[in-house]
Amino acid sequence: MDMMTRPFVNSISMWVAIAILVCTPLALGGNRPLVWPIVLAILSLTLVLNAAVLMAISAKPAVSLASFRLEVLLIITFLCFAVLQIVPLRNLSGLDAYGLPANQTLSVAPAESFLFLLTWLNVFILGYLVLQFTRNETRSIEFLNLLFWVVVIHAALGFVLFHEFEDATIIGPKWAYLGSMTGGFVNRNTFATFLASGAAVGTALVLRDLKSDSGPRTGAKIASSLFKLMGLLLIMAVLFGTGSRMGLFVGVLGVFLTIFIVLPKQIGAGRPVAKLLAMVVIALSVLAVILWGYGGQTIERLGSVERASDVRFELYEQTWSMIMARPWSGFGGGAYELAFPLFHQPEVSVDLLWQKAHNSYLGLWADYGLVFGTMPWLILLIVFVRLAICFLSRSTPDYAAASAIVVAIIAMIHALVDFSLEIQGYALLFTAILATGASRLTLDQRQSQ
Repeated sequence: MDMMTRPFVNSISMWVAIAILVCTPLALGGNRPLVWPIVLAILSLTLVLNAAVLMAISAKPAVSLASFRLEVLLIITFLCFAVLQIVPLRNLSGLDAYGLPANQTLSVAPAESFLFLLTWLNVFILGYLVLQFTRNETRSIEFLNLLFWVVVIHAALGFVLFHEFEDATIIGPKWAYLGSMTGGFVNRNTFATFLASGAAVGTALVLRDLKSDSGPRTGAKIASSLFKLMGLLLIMAVLFGTGSRMGLFVGVLGVFLTIFIVLPKQIGAGRPVAKLLAMVVIALSVLAVILWGYGGQTIERLGSVERASDVRFELYEQTWSMIMARPWSGFGGGAYELAFPLFHQPEVSVDLLWQKAHNSYLGLWADYGLVFGTMPWLILLIVFVRLAICFLSRSTPDYAAASAIVVAIIAMIHALVDFSLEIQGYALLFTAILATGASRLTLDQRQSQ
């Protein structure tokens, strides 16, 4: 029991988190119900281990949830409503105004809503664990490095599956998005958001490595920087190869937004302006070369933006009609696919099965209603604003906070036109990055290991 210390269990938690982040996207992006309880069991056991060790050694958690009172209140309220949706209620009977059977639950598909509840628990438990073990700044940078290499691994997998296995999935021939690099996700847009987030983290880490006050430039440091740069270039090359238009946009935006929020801080810390400008020029040149080599499909798909937008807007209008049918209770977590056919009109292709709203804001409102469906976004917005204030108030760049800020922007923009955050493989990565940044909000607490 002597080895059971808080640093030890935090290290265990970190490697458990990394293992989950590596493996979950391999199951078709983690978008398979069998994966969700397995991940929940692993995370729950890790959480119990943490609690047991802390009790045994009479230690407190590294981060107190008192630092996140409002966020925790909103999370608990949201989860309680998600549970309420699947609890039988006696006063529900017969059919509602739209012909939906009232199964004595607010959700029209309680089994699916229960499974979706598991995905939310995965997200919140992982976020809590990451908060704990990234409170220490050294470990937070170590974890960001590991997250970056997780994305590089998946980028390499996507490249190999496309070029060496004739555009296949890891389980066999691909049945969708032929001609696009999709890695383990199958869905190119979610894979692109995954890569874009990794590119933002990688950019922050490369900038950190290149800062002037990092000590003597030893061979090991130079090699580490070069490997990161090569990993970043691979991510961007595969991102261009996905053919995802919005994915490409948020990926390039993420890289340059990271540069432009970190560089002023580095300049303020005394870094030569000429070097910084040279880095921006080099970054632009490299992206242009990657676009020329791998962006052909994405450029071709730009011609279909207007037609795709017309379809999406029709889908959004019909989804809004669905939301207005049950504005307060929603149809139940994960019930969109089953309830949308009641509102589906021919303007939106009837040859396709619309499993998602292709807009995560509308999707949450359809599932949980306007009030409770807004709560996850409100939590994200609160953390985002706090991170922005925290980052701007410090004289030196906080790379974890910068990564979280940019990745939040990437996710919130992409959520306007797609559902990447609703896919577990990306949702967990997003949560890990955001929680690593959020741990920087507790610097007024005692230092921990």
